[in-house]
Amino acid sequence: MGGIFARLLAHLHPDKVRQVATVCSPFRETMDSALLPLPPFLRVWRTPDLPQMASMAAQPLPVPGTFIFSRNDGIVAWESCVEPSQPEDCFEIFGAHVTINRDPEVLTVLARRFARELPG
Repeated sequence: MGGIFARLLAHLHPDKVRQVATVCSPFRETMDSALLPLPPFLRVWRTPDLPQMASMAAQPLPVPGTFIFSRNDGIVAWESCVEPSQPEDCFEIFGAHVTINRDPEVLTVLARRFARELPG
């Protein structure tokens, strides 16, 4: 959920966030999960407004982004991990969700993207 949290911070404080990278984070359909259907449980929490936060996280970012996804994820739907308005910033890798954090290809993409020159 770190990628979703990073997107929220970028929306709330774009002046304090240089760029956002998400790695297999289902930010487009945060509330939908095959493993844990969240909407029935959301009635328990009155605040914060989780559906509103999920909607905000799904909006295009106000800062540059990198979106890594895997069609072989096995936990989240890869379609929820891409930004259709920025296909040039989406990177497909091969791997399972549980091992993605140590995948050399993911680390290489992140290193290159974090080192890049950004406008402004």
